[in-house]
Amino acid sequence: MPRAARIAFPSMVYHIISRGNNPKPVFRGKEDFEKYLEICRRYKDQYEFRLYHRVLMDNHLLVKTDENSSLSKIMQGINLAYTIWFNRGMARWVIFGG
Repeated sequence: MPRAARIAFPSMVYHIISRGNNPKPVFRGKEDFEKYLEICRRYKDQYEFRLYHRVLMDNHLLVKTDENSSLSKIMQGINLAYTIWFNRGMARWVIFGG
């Protein structure tokens, strides 16, 4: 049975934790961190929200939604885009050994 959807209110501040598998680190290094920030900026333009970068740690975000933004769509988009990029990078790392 699926869990109930989270309740999200407009114009609220949310502390969000994104976890890796098993729970491994989300970022392997500076390049991964910078790519995640780039993806966040892209989705910030697409959806109306504020991202407070000063609290972006290994896997924590502080996001403020606007009246018309959907927290679930914001996080789904950011995490899906980063996961695709990360997995492609891992495939390169495995193939080239580096």
